[in-house]
Amino acid sequence: MKYGSTVNGIASQGTSDLDLTLLTVTDVSDHESLLLSIKQLLLQRYGAKRYAFENAYPIRMKSGFILQVTDTLLDIKIDFMINRRSEVLNSMLLLEYCQLDPRFIKVAQTLKQWNHSVSPYKHERLNNYSLYLMLIGYMQYKGILPNL
Repeated sequence: MKYGSTVNGIASQGTSDLDLTLLTVTDVSDHESLLLSIKQLLLQRYGAKRYAFENAYPIRMKSGFILQVTDTLLDIKIDFMINRRSEVLNSMLLLEYCQLDPRFIKVAQTLKQWNHSVSPYKHERLNNYSLYLMLIGYMQYKGILPNL
C-alpha cells in the first residue's frame, strides 16, 4: 500500500520518493526476512536492470527495517517497509486537508522545502508530518480549514 507525500499530494516534483508498506494480517516479527523476500521477488520478476538496490540488505532504523530501491525505468526511489499502518492513516488525513483547500498544499510544499534546507540530515530537523500538523492547526485557528 502506498503512503506518504505521493499519496497525499504534497510530493515535491523530482525529489519525492515512493513509500510502500506491506500490511500483513498477523503481526510479523521478522521484517528483515520479509523485505529480503520482496527483494528476491523483484529481482526474479523484473531483473537487476530495472531495480537498483541501495544496500544489499534491509537497513535497521529506529522504526523498523527499510528496503531502499531505485526503479531505474521510472527513475524513482522506493522505500519498502512492513506494517506502517499509522503512516497510511496519517497520509489519508493529510489527503483530506489537501482536497479541502489547495492553499494547504502550496504552503505545505513550501514548508517542506524550507525544512529540507535547514539541514540535509533528518535527525537535525523536524519531520515533515509535524510541520503539516502545525500548519493544519494554524489554518484551523485562522478559520481556513475545518476541524475534521
